[in-house]
Amino acid sequence: MFIIAYVDFNCRWENGAGRTRFDIQTQALVRLHSHFRPASRTRAWVSLLAGSLTFLKVAARSPRYGAGMNLWEPPAGFEQPLAALAACHRRIEKQMATLARLPKHIARNGVDAEARLAISGVLRYFLDAAPNHHADEEHDLFPRLLRAAEGSADRAKSFELVSHLLVDHRDMEAVWMQVNEALAALLSGAASTLDAQLCKDFSRIYAGHIEREESQLIPLAERLLRKPELVALGTAMAQRRGLPPPVFD
Repeated sequence: MFIIAYVDFNCRWENGAGRTRFDIQTQALVRLHSHFRPASRTRAWVSLLAGSLTFLKVAARSPRYGAGMNLWEPPAGFEQPLAALAACHRRIEKQMATLARLPKHIARNGVDAEARLAISGVLRYFLDAAPNHHADEEHDLFPRLLRAAEGSADRAKSFELVSHLLVDHRDMEAVWMQVNEALAALLSGAASTLDAQLCKDFSRIYAGHIEREESQLIPLAERLLRKPELVALGTAMAQRRGLPPPVFD
């Protein structure tokens, strides 16, 4: 029998000017024998972390892996705010994938240590990072997009799109309240099962929202927003997270 655990690796380096040099965010699926004693399991985790970091260093220099994986390629920072918003979608999808696995894992293994780790990660993301993403859009991107669309052929399309996305946000927040309550109950011991349909409903709303933003919102913003608006957007996003202003070329 195996225990399944999901481990996030998040490494971020910045130079003196605050510009991101590289940012690794990946997830490892770990299978540990359930009969490992706690001390042995701890040693296994340490070996896993050390081995993973070694692989990342080697892969970055390897012709076989480095070219395709681009592990050390500078990611989209807040100096590229629209790309940074899209990158946030990938992190949301990763959390959704973890959430989708939880009902079956808990049905088989109960709320074990690995389930608790996964639950804590999902809660942390959607309580801390996801609200910032919505605020980036509602307070900074949407108003700038609507102002840029005024007097253009895109005005009606922009207002309709933003209205739809705002409804999505409220729907996601409503379902998240149910998911949050269910996950918190698992951690407190008040519940021992997780509703798979609730997880699917949450993922479905987010998947449709992300598709709409990446196929409509971001292309529209790339076309309408000029450099000053993008600078203001990226600066506001960094400030919201307590980070120094990004350096724009």
